[in-house]
Amino acid sequence: MKRREFLRVIGLGSAALVLPGCTGATRSSETLHKKRPNFLFVMSDDHATNAIGCYSSRINKTPNIDRLAKEGMRFDNCFCTNSICVPSRASILTGKYGHKNGCITLDEPFDGRQQTFPKLLQKTGYYTGVIGKWHLFTKPTAFDYYNVLPEQGLYFDPLFKEKGKPWRDGEEGGRVIEGYVTDITADLVLDFLQNRPKDRPFCLLYHNKAPHDLWEYDDKHAHLYEETDIPEPDNLFDDYRNRGRAIRQNTFKIGMEDTIYEEQTGHLRGKRRKQKQYQIFIKSYLRCVASIDDNFGRVLDYLGRWGLADNTIVVYTSDQGFFLGEHGLWDKRMMYEESIRMPLIIRYPKVIKPGSIRDEIGLNIDAGVKSIY
Repeated sequence: MKRREFLRVIGLGSAALVLPGCTGATRSSETLHKKRPNFLFVMSDDHATNAIGCYSSRINKTPNIDRLAKEGMRFDNCFCTNSICVPSRASILTGKYGHKNGCITLDEPFDGRQQTFPKLLQKTGYYTGVIGKWHLFTKPTAFDYYNVLPEQGLYFDPLFKEKGKPWRDGEEGGRVIEGYVTDITADLVLDFLQNRPKDRPFCLLYHNKAPHDLWEYDDKHAHLYEETDIPEPDNLFDDYRNRGRAIRQNTFKIGMEDTIYEEQTGHLRGKRRKQKQYQIFIKSYLRCVASIDDNFGRVLDYLGRWGLADNTIVVYTSDQGFFLGEHGLWDKRMMYEESIRMPLIIRYPKVIKPGSIRDEIGLNIDAGVKSIY
């Protein structure tokens, strides 16, 4: 299958999967439903490929994400067009570059009146939902159900804003749910899958907050990696020789004074300070990733247990990459491969050969509505 043909199938141009002349409003029978795949689009925040086992991670294991790759297709050269949350999320929804969808920085609210792939799917009868981190500042549109974190959201006891339920300021919203956000998000996803209309195909956006900073992990994973040192990247001590002004002025550097983990490392200097900060940072990050993988496994198990796996296109990705100490950095706001490279793994047993790998270059606009414009 050529890349363009594959993108047409999984690029959410689902109109091609609907019988000619039919819409969900007129043909939502079980027969028609079975001709169309479900979509489960799973996106984490700042999950670098270097922290995913199937991308040859040296620092951690992700058995459930790896399972998806083993049963589907791994894309080795997928990149975002702007490595920051709001622009990337807007591009994924619309299939348009930031200057076209109106989101080029963290400050622009997303204009929900423009075309998005959930709108297109909803028009053809799909039951649509988004759960977890939204971070586009405006209410989700074209979703039959949403339950989202306002802005960044909290790791513990987060507030979720749920469609159709009153909140204290009169807006549609929700409630504080006690617990750890990654667990709660997966619980809500499982509730959606259990309670959805069974006579309609579904498209669910399952968005994790983690592993966004400041990497607050749960008790279950608190002691993970406690007795070991995580391998350092080869260029942790990059001296920026022969590099431009931007990276020299970058303040998201591991080992700087008055930056992350000052309390634990303020007494150290030089190489020892940077090494200590790196270990604290990377272990916290990877503990958040471990929770993502555990909960993703719960959702995959549900699909298998209820006979949904064969007819559900499952996508795992992140809104961008992340520096895990490469070039001595954390965060993502520099145009190096570590920050703009996104994981992209897709499973669809009816089309994709298990264990497939593709190395063509793709962008985060490819899986949006661009494919049908």
